[in-house]
Amino acid sequence: PHPPSPPPPRPLLTPLLPGLTLPLSHIPYLFAAVLLAVIPHELGHALAASVENLRVSSLGIFVAFLIPGAYCRIEGLAGSPTAASEF
Repeated sequence: PHPPSPPPPRPLLTPLLPGLTLPLSHIPYLFAAVLLAVIPHELGHALAASVENLRVSSLGIFVAFLIPGAYCRIEGLAGSPTAASEF
């Protein structure tokens, strides 16, 4: 008869949907991992701004829709996408 068909291909990316594709018990680990990645990233923006003699007006962390984030507000770059893209 016919040989068995191969299993369907697995998706390359799986979205992290708490309770669906990610166990709820893993949420604290995801939260910590995002913070550990985002905070040094934003500190890098602050360091680059200081090297360029730009003033950092604020640094902070936040949670939006249960996802942690961070920001670095640099004076003189607001509303200037070309200046922001140079970083």
